Amino acid sequence: MKKSYKILMIIALLAVIGGAIGYYMYQKPVKNFADSKADYTLAASALFNEFSTNSEEAVKKYVTADKTVLVDGIISDTKKNDDGTITIFLKMQSDDDFVSCTLTLDASQKINLADYPKGKSVKIKGQCSGMQELIGKEVIMIRCGISA
Repeated sequence: MKKSYKILMIIALLAVIGGAIGYYMYQKPVKNFADSKADYTLAASALFNEFSTNSEEAVKKYVTADKTVLVDGIISDTKKNDDGTITIFLKMQSDDDFVSCTLTLDASQKINLADYPKGKSVKIKGQCSGMQELIGKEVIMIRCGISA
């Protein structure tokens, strides 16, 4: 009886500790990449070329290390997403290739897409999450903000 009581108490204690850790991780704030200092500043085409030539090294450098990246480039298109975010696509040499930057907007931020027409130069800071290849190649930037 005493042995089973001790085992049940240990299991209950482990469950409480596990729940506390889970709650802490769930409530942990997410890094604000748009407002943080840039770890890397480069042209969007240079970022794209790094992923195109050596994807593994680029992932280690930008994605795994959780670095803030500031890219500058020329807008090829913009899109308002269903979730209220805005994606700005930066032009590469091929029409099928681009760097996509999804802006994270809070209630205080208002972005007018008319202010960001095709062909305009823009600087965007955010988190690089890698490259995907479907029809063309796309380097994906998330949690972005437009930089001055």
